[in-house]
Amino acid sequence: MKYNYVYLKCLFTYFFVLFSYVICAQTLNNTIYYDAVKSITIVNTDNTNPYPHINLHSTQQLNVEFDILEDDLRSLQYTLIHCTENWEKSDISKNDYIEIIGNALDIDTYRVSVNTTLNYVHYEFSFPNQEIKFKISGNYILRVTDMNLDDQILFEKRIIVYESNLPIDMEIKRASIVEFMDCYHEIDFSIYINSTELDNPFDNLHATLLQNGRWDNARTNVKPLYSKSDVLIFDHERENIFKAGNEFRLINFKSFSYQTERIEKYRYENKQWNVYLFSDQVRKYKIYRQEDDLNGRLYIATDNRQIAKTEGEYASVHFFLPYDIVELDGDIYIYGELSNWQINDQFKMNYNTDKLQYEHTLLLKQGYYDYQYVYVDRKTNIIDNTFIEGCFYQTENDYNIIVYTKDRINNYDRIIGYKLGNSNKNNGN
Repeated sequence: MKYNYVYLKCLFTYFFVLFSYVICAQTLNNTIYYDAVKSITIVNTDNTNPYPHINLHSTQQLNVEFDILEDDLRSLQYTLIHCTENWEKSDISKNDYIEIIGNALDIDTYRVSVNTTLNYVHYEFSFPNQEIKFKISGNYILRVTDMNLDDQILFEKRIIVYESNLPIDMEIKRASIVEFMDCYHEIDFSIYINSTELDNPFDNLHATLLQNGRWDNARTNVKPLYSKSDVLIFDHERENIFKAGNEFRLINFKSFSYQTERIEKYRYENKQWNVYLFSDQVRKYKIYRQEDDLNGRLYIATDNRQIAKTEGEYASVHFFLPYDIVELDGDIYIYGELSNWQINDQFKMNYNTDKLQYEHTLLLKQGYYDYQYVYVDRKTNIIDNTFIEGCFYQTENDYNIIVYTKDRINNYDRIIGYKLGNSNKNNGN
């Protein structure tokens, strides 16, 4: 009996430690935990970067705005969590990575919606500020919580804080390998290293590449192909290629007084605005058509009201995609910043067997919205934005290069280089 007790105790301890490790090693992502949270935007205040990426050694701020579709005010707070390169919580204390008054900061700026058919409260804050400042670079999670509900997490968003210590040359071009040339972009780049900055940079330096700020298809742990004097060359042909995809579809309903290109009609029904889009088309077998887009992003705006933040209306937007037969092995989703770049049932298209089309309705605030239809295989869960939209090397996309190194003394993943480029400009800014 004693032996069995000791054995069971050891077994319990083993599984407890294993479970604790799994919890601690949880990957943090762009996630909305409370469905009433809508229209999250995070914008760099210097208007040079459309993504939530900020220079550590600058006066830049990130401005965060969102709505909660409720009548009552909430007592909200926000904080920042430093993460590893793989988006797991870093094994360093909060005092090591931010200066902060307390554990979290109150969100004091809020406004109640005015003369809208659907009531909401608009919240807003900017950081860094006098109460919270970054000490080090790296991956960060912005977490917003509700104090009155035992610090319930409302949403989390990924933030990049970088140092511009390493000059980067960047070239975005049509893929070099013949079989990929019609569909893929290739991102070649060179990093100019400083011998005083890094020990053994060829081994302790690697990059992550992002397309339009997405993380689901990121190229991670990209190593230099070779070095040349004090330059690391990342001139791969497979490790740094992306499907170029197609231009995003754009809808604009900043006013209900006129219909823009993709909108068939507006209807005020059941005390709410409805926006009916023209039926979309499968673009996989069509020729490429150049169109201006926001590379998947959204922009809140109104035409006939002064303050879009609090006077913008929420409307039910109806999407239609004619399709001869339902896909049995996967599902089709509406995708972009409007879906928080995530796949969940809220954005899943439903098949109408009578009309032979996929349909869905989203509640969106007045403004501009980019979106695409993506196919997700139920077995692999891979997001394919070319299955419906097609894939063309002429497509315009943004690309980010994020350069990481391990700070072995202070035990954290540091970002020491950053570059934003565009395929039409063919280089970084």
